[in-house]
Amino acid sequence: MNETFYWQNPYFQEVLAPEIYYFIRKISNNIVSIFIFFIPLIIYWRLFDSKHQPLYGFSAGKIDLKPYFMMMLIMLPLISWASFQDDFLRMYPTYRLDQDTSGHEVLHFWVYEIFYGMDFVGVEFFFRGFMILALAKYLGAGAIMPMVCIYAYMHFGKPMGETIGSIFGGSILGVLAFYSRSIYGGIIIHLGVAYLMELTAFLQTYLRGLNS
Repeated sequence: MNETFYWQNPYFQEVLAPEIYYFIRKISNNIVSIFIFFIPLIIYWRLFDSKHQPLYGFSAGKIDLKPYFMMMLIMLPLISWASFQDDFLRMYPTYRLDQDTSGHEVLHFWVYEIFYGMDFVGVEFFFRGFMILALAKYLGAGAIMPMVCIYAYMHFGKPMGETIGSIFGGSILGVLAFYSRSIYGGIIIHLGVAYLMELTAFLQTYLRGLNS
C-alpha cells in the first residue's frame, strides 16, 4: 500500500523521538495492513461463510507444494538479475539500516522483517483467500481475473519487473488457490520471494558500499 494511506505516521513523527521514529513507522505500517486484511474478513467469514467453508484458504486439504517450489526455482535467477537494477535497489531492502539511528538497528531490522513477513500472510489471505474462495461461489473461476487486476494495481509504483511479474504470479497463485482451496502454498512462495528480494538487495547494497 502507498504510505499516504497510513494515517498514524504524521502523529508518530510528532510524538516520537527522531531516532526511534523510523523503526516505529516501518513496523506500524505492516501492523495496520495486517489489521486491514484480517479483522474485517474474519468478521465477514464468521457472520456469513463459516458454515460453508474453512477460513478462506487456511486449509491444507488438496495442496501440492511441488508447483510452488518450482515457482521459487524459476524466481531465483530473476530476483538475482533484478538485484543489479537501480530501480530495484531504490525500493529494496525495505528496511534501511542507515536510516535507523537508534543504536539498535540490527535488532530493529529483525523485528521489522518478522512483521514484514506477516504482512504477506495478510496479502495472500485477502487476494487468494477472500477474493478467490469467498467469491468463487458467485463467480467460479471468473473470480481469478478481478483479483489479478487489483493485485497488479497494488504493485504500481514498484519496479517495472515486479509489477509485470505480479500479473503472472497473481494469475498462477489464483488458479492454484482456486483448485486447491488453500493459500498455504501462496504464503510459502510469497514469503520466499519477499525475503529473497530483501536478501539480494541487502547484499548488493553492502557490496556496492565496499566498492565505493
